Amino acid sequence: MAIDFNFIESFTTSKYYQEVINCRSRLLFNSHTNSPYSYLEDLEEDLQSYHYGAFEGENLIGYVRLYINGDTAKLSRIFVKDQYRGTGIGYKTIKSLLEECREKSLDKLVLFSRLDAVDFYKKLGFVNTDEIIVSPTSGLELNKMVFYINS
Repeated sequence: MAIDFNFIESFTTSKYYQEVINCRSRLLFNSHTNSPYSYLEDLEEDLQSYHYGAFEGENLIGYVRLYINGDTAKLSRIFVKDQYRGTGIGYKTIKSLLEECREKSLDKLVLFSRLDAVDFYKKLGFVNTDEIIVSPTSGLELNKMVFYINS
């Protein structure tokens, strides 16, 4: 299985947009909360963000949204499709994106992890800040984690 990692150009008009919206809803929100997901809440940040995908051929199998503000970026809406979970795709996607962030001269990456995924991000070098927030979108408790790129 050859996997490629690339930014998705013109995301909101790309052929992948609706697929990502559906996966966000199913994988990130509906399976973890009773709150319905509304893509309209995400649209403004989608328009201002980079969108990074893991691809098997033309098939999108993993995704990360990257919002850059100065020398810091926020990773969000991270998912791997069900049939690819446990295969290392999530790990490889984040590792590949970390290299892209180094090339963009970013200093720090921030994400808010579900509590059950904290150890996964620690393996990638993220530091647990022990700051817990409640997501206004999902109602889930999320742990703030930071990756220092040049450390």
